Amino acid sequence: MYVETEDDPARIWSILHDQFHPTSDVTLAQALRYILCMADDGDIEAHIHDFTAKKRHVEEQGIVFTNIVYCIFFMLSMPMTYQMMVTAIESQAGVMLKVAQNHLLEEWQKCKGDHAEDS
Repeated sequence: MYVETEDDPARIWSILHDQFHPTSDVTLAQALRYILCMADDGDIEAHIHDFTAKKRHVEEQGIVFTNIVYCIFFMLSMPMTYQMMVTAIESQAGVMLKVAQNHLLEEWQKCKGDHAEDS
């Protein structure tokens, strides 16, 4: 598509973005659904990586949530085995997403290490 009527590069990008990257309610719903899914193997490290990629995808749809919403999404996506840790993190005021992820990652690594020692 060639934009002849505009000279402003920012406006041209905006026109092209609107034309070729429309966001529908279906696309947004799919992105939000995927952000709440946890991998079946319980690998927290992989889940954090996937969650971050899915968060970026949601933001590419033009939706940006506050930190608390992302924290809630992340904690809702955790398996029930981490419920006590999730409850402890939720009780902390103003916890940042990265901090919540790091706490859960540390817990996962500790549990993974305990299982390795038992073997």
